[in-house]
Amino acid sequence: MDVRGEDIERETFGEGPKMGGQDGVPEAPSFPGKEASMDEAEGGDEGAPAEGGAPCEERVRELTAQLEACEASLSSLEGRLRELQDAYLRSRADFDNYRKRVRREREELVAYRAWDLAGRLLPILDDFERALTAEREFSPSEGEAAAEAVARLRSFVEGVEMIYRRLLEALAEEGITPFGSVGDPFDPHLHEAMLRVETADVPPGRLVQVFTKGYTYKEKLLRPARVAVAASPEVSEEGGEGAEARP
Repeated sequence: MDVRGEDIERETFGEGPKMGGQDGVPEAPSFPGKEASMDEAEGGDEGAPAEGGAPCEERVRELTAQLEACEASLSSLEGRLRELQDAYLRSRADFDNYRKRVRREREELVAYRAWDLAGRLLPILDDFERALTAEREFSPSEGEAAAEAVARLRSFVEGVEMIYRRLLEALAEEGITPFGSVGDPFDPHLHEAMLRVETADVPPGRLVQVFTKGYTYKEKLLRPARVAVAASPEVSEEGGEGAEARP
């Protein structure tokens, strides 16, 4: 055996077995702490299952409680999500309705942009009608001067009639049309009754006179016609018929 091997053996097992035992039998080497470690290991194996079981069960209960809490929270959040989705859908529907209403109002504003202008033009049409009516009722006197005056007047009236027709055509292009003529049935939605006239010449409930024509603007009432409405004549005590105009 070489010297290095002997040194390693001495470091591991000490000086070797002593020969001082009884009968010259060497004593077995002793390792400090070996017996204590074995006793602790045996004792630990017997008590480990009893001591480690309780903490595991407690941990399982804690995790189960946390899982149940998470499930409850998830259910609550899902309900809240459904509520928010419903609120979003309602808000979107309301916004869509609002947008449609704004677009419709804008379209009506553009379509009826000449409303105020049409209202200012109507009195001019009334003046035209009055001038034409006065010309038709004019009776010239005898003589050459009167004939010349009548000719000039008729020429003027023809010019006025031309302007009147052109104005009506221009208004018609914008959707403004007149209505209301003698003999038309009375319509409270279109006509404003100014008088009730008892007469047998016009059937009851029809227009016997038109003071100012009514006008519609694109099928919407712009101004009602002011009219007199025919009524059945009442029989007087002498058996006569009355034809007075009543307000």
